[in-house]
Amino acid sequence: MPVTFGVARRLADARVGVAAAALVAVNPMLVWYGQEARAYALLALFSAGALWCFVVALETPSRNVLAGWALLSMLALATHYFAVFAWLPEAVWLLARHRRLAATWLASAAVRSSASGSSRSPPRSKDTATQLDRFDRARPAARPGVGAVPLRLPRGVAAAARARSADGDPARLRVGAARDRRRATRSRVGATIALAAVALPLVLAIVGLDYVLARNLIVAVVPLLIALAAPLASRGAGRSGSAP
Repeated sequence: MPVTFGVARRLADARVGVAAAALVAVNPMLVWYGQEARAYALLALFSAGALWCFVVALETPSRNVLAGWALLSMLALATHYFAVFAWLPEAVWLLARHRRLAATWLASAAVRSSASGSSRSPPRSKDTATQLDRFDRARPAARPGVGAVPLRLPRGVAAAARARSADGDPARLRVGAARDRRRATRSRVGATIALAAVALPLVLAIVGLDYVLARNLIVAVVPLLIALAAPLASRGAGRSGSAP
């Protein structure tokens, strides 16, 4: 929860941070695997920490921040091989943003070499009795990813904004709307990482490298909840209500 708050606050503001941390606290997938002895909760923690360093490095690519990103990424990869699907889009993004900075290349190379050194053939997601559709196997990760977030939230936020425009101060409404747009735009970083962390293994499954299981996709939950926290933290969300 504190790590999620830190990432969301860095991306948007403290209001989005509180909303994201609250979503993490009640997320069914994180609660479920947080009670298990297996390392899925640790994978989510290391991946979220790496995401925090990644977000900071986008704007301030200091050696210490990049070293932290590399270290946490390596710990995540040592915990579970599916961490590579969160690390890869972050590495590509950092290299594209700071391609002239040697520290970025060194940090990415360090994670890449550690992944190669500890690589082993993971068990494929095959059921000898019944072969489940790969998208059906991924679907449970999408439901807990949304968790307690109302599916009609964007519609409710828009309705609340229209209601407020009838009796609110136009200047304050414009400022609030601009702030909400900035929150949504910057929170798309989380949505991009989450989408990549789910899409990449699904693409590999289509071409025959099928390792998709819902619990393996837990690396996508925290960035997805951060993206969903932006509309939840908008000024209109309070009046629209959170129940679908």
